[in-house]
Amino acid sequence: MFGPKAVRTVTVDLSDRRLELRSERGAVQTRCARLSGGIVLKNEELDIDAWLAMLSEALAAEASRSEATRRALERLLIQ
Repeated sequence: MFGPKAVRTVTVDLSDRRLELRSERGAVQTRCARLSGGIVLKNEELDIDAWLAMLSEALAAEASRSEATRRALERLLIQ
């Protein structure tokens, strides 16, 4: 309960996709799920480069829609 904690899973829900990065015993797994109405239609493993490319595209699209999001992402990436 006390002491340092480790993040094991990062999940990003997009409009029709869910990106998941999971770390277990030092191994990193990345997946992309296709969604429809909140139901997973297809779930596939991706290599880390493809997963990062999908995440980057989604963040860029969100940043283009929202000035506040763009500024927050800019601060995160510049540091």
